[in-house]
Amino acid sequence: MGGRRPTPAHLKHLRGNPGRRPFKAEPVAEYIPPPPPDYLTGRALAEWLRLGPILKDAHLVSPLDSNALASLCIAVAQLGDAQEALDRDGATYATPTGFVRASPHLAIAHRAMKLIAQISAEFGLTPAARTRVQVEISTEPDEFEMFLANGRKLGR
Repeated sequence: MGGRRPTPAHLKHLRGNPGRRPFKAEPVAEYIPPPPPDYLTGRALAEWLRLGPILKDAHLVSPLDSNALASLCIAVAQLGDAQEALDRDGATYATPTGFVRASPHLAIAHRAMKLIAQISAEFGLTPAARTRVQVEISTEPDEFEMFLANGRKLGR
């Protein structure tokens, strides 16, 4: 399906709504990291445990996101494994006939990097994704600040 992907409502709120279009209703889930799936081990599990609290604090992960987060963690683990093999064996190898070929680990690393970039953008974990998030700072004092300044309740 072509076209721009829809932006989640929570990111629209953070970015602002210059077009003043109404927000569509979306499922709401508690912003907690879901438990890691049983199939995550080693590097993938370590990445899950590293990213979960970061995404929770940024209100960007819920149990609904477990498959996307697991995919990101697996891609990070694959990149780490491929890079270890490249460091150990090099980026090329010689075939039995003497031709020099690129290591298959190079293709695995490139695919993992592409996948990491795509999924990271979905979670707002890339510099470009973060530039699209705006935090509006109100210059008007809220009612509590006015109450403290005036020493009395407002509206009465």
